[in-house]
Amino acid sequence: MPKTTQPSPARSAALQLLDACLTHDETMMDALDEIEDPDIDKRDAALAREIALGTCRRLGAVRFAIRRLAKDFENFPGAVQRILEMSAYQLLFLDRTPAYAVVSDAVELARAARCGGLSKAVNGILRNLDRQKSDIEFPKPQPDLQSYLAITQSHPTWLIEKWRGQFGEKKARELCEYNNTRAPLSLRLRDRDAALKALEDQGVPFTLDERFGDRVDISTHTASSLFEQSHWTAQDGAAQLASACVGAAPGMRIWDVCSAPGGKTFFMADRMNNEGKIIAGDRSRRRLSRLTRLQAQLGLSCIEPHALDVLSKPVNFDEPFDAVLVDAPCTGWGAFRRRPDLRWRLNPADAQRLAETSLELLHRTCGAVKNGGVLVYSTCTLSREENTGVVEAFLQSHAEFERESVGPFLPPAFADAVHSNGALELFPPQWGLDGAFATRLKRKS
Repeated sequence: MPKTTQPSPARSAALQLLDACLTHDETMMDALDEIEDPDIDKRDAALAREIALGTCRRLGAVRFAIRRLAKDFENFPGAVQRILEMSAYQLLFLDRTPAYAVVSDAVELARAARCGGLSKAVNGILRNLDRQKSDIEFPKPQPDLQSYLAITQSHPTWLIEKWRGQFGEKKARELCEYNNTRAPLSLRLRDRDAALKALEDQGVPFTLDERFGDRVDISTHTASSLFEQSHWTAQDGAAQLASACVGAAPGMRIWDVCSAPGGKTFFMADRMNNEGKIIAGDRSRRRLSRLTRLQAQLGLSCIEPHALDVLSKPVNFDEPFDAVLVDAPCTGWGAFRRRPDLRWRLNPADAQRLAETSLELLHRTCGAVKNGGVLVYSTCTLSREENTGVVEAFLQSHAEFERESVGPFLPPAFADAVHSNGALELFPPQWGLDGAFATRLKRKS
């Protein structure tokens, strides 16, 4: 009997994440929640996330390299494909683990996945890859930009074609390359002075984004108590700007229709000084429970979480709202840097399908806006179908609403991010943030 050893906890967890995302079509965010294990070392957990996210970020290049050595790669079981992908990523793009350890763990992972019959193939493919990796010639931008973006920059071909049509070749290339940079941990500071002191006391290196004044980026962190304080919340600047478009103020009554996991909800509650009421609705009870936990940690009593699915059951309230925020489910084109798994989980029909869903959400929630109140529609995509297309379709059937510029609600540094139609439009490489769209639709008095 061959001697077996246990694979490292980090790579076991990374395989679990990748299997959930690439085999079973779960989001990385949900998969991360599922593998939380109090017994796993924090360094192992961080490495697992790095391997899983990095593999998704470089999946086109990884598969290109594997296929040179494994012509029947697509015929392997899903678990073996994931093992080869994550191991190839480590061999090609990471240098913190010796190659022999990566290959050994891959063999043990194949056996643990009940694919022991392929363990020799896994061993041979990865050993050959390690020996030949310096000889791999990935495509260059010229003469074939399409292959360069699909393989070297790891984006689905159909999506590249769509982006080239919408943005042009130059901006499509900029977006693909930007998506493969590492997204920092972004924190919105609730109490700037106290938060900056706490970060300094913990020895956490950070960069203050002066465009906001209350936002920092952290490239690396090891502080175990980073999320155990009430001085900040994790939120990208794009989500912060979209939240600001609501114009939340003390005493307001707001309905956040798709609120979980809560970043925009918490932003509005802070802008309200915890005075007023926010109905935080979401159809996912699991994600809503995460919002509830963070709400308690932040001490925000003005938020009332409710499990609501407005698309399956009409929702009626006793009083109308000053503002209704519909942060709609979308293709997430603007968040590929932070959520690299998403680019591989989409298909060409998703933009139209999600645009129809978003329009229906607006139809079903606009009646809750009081006269003179606002309906704010936001997404984290750059898709015209899901953004301006949805707004134009809504206004055609709702003459009681009109556009209102988001400009007065944004920091002055983002004046150029306001479109001529009054909507916020963030193109990630231009602003160094996730992509975002947000528009204010005011109900006429």
